[in-house]
This record gives sequence, C-alpha cells and structure tokens, in this order.
Amino acid sequence: MAEIDGSLIFETPRSIQSRLDRMDTTLGEVRSEVGSIRGHMIATESDIRNIYGVLAAKTIDLSA
Repeated sequence: MAEIDGSLIFETPRSIQSRLDRMDTTLGEVRSEVGSIRGHMIATESDIRNIYGVLAAKTIDLSA
C-alpha cells in the first residue's frame, strides 16, 4: 500500500480551494449577466406599455 505523506494530504484542500475560486468568479459573471437580462426585460416592458398607451389613445380618437 502506498504511503501517504504530508504533501499529499495538503494537495486536496489546495485543489478544492482552486476550484472554489473559479466557481466564485464564474458565479459573479453569471450574476452580472442575469442583471443585464433583467434590465432588458424592464426596458421591453416599458416599451410594451408605451405601445398600449398609444394604441389606447388612437382607439379613443377613432371612437370620437
């Protein structure tokens, strides 16, 4: 059976820490992209409300 020395014991936590750092960076990027998508959704909602407002005003003009 292979012997376990100190360097092998500490290598696993270093590897885990490296992976967690990459995950943290990736999560930050995803969070930023979700925020950007949210901004676009709000802008689209505002555009749709404006369209409905214009159409409602035109309908009132046609009714009169």
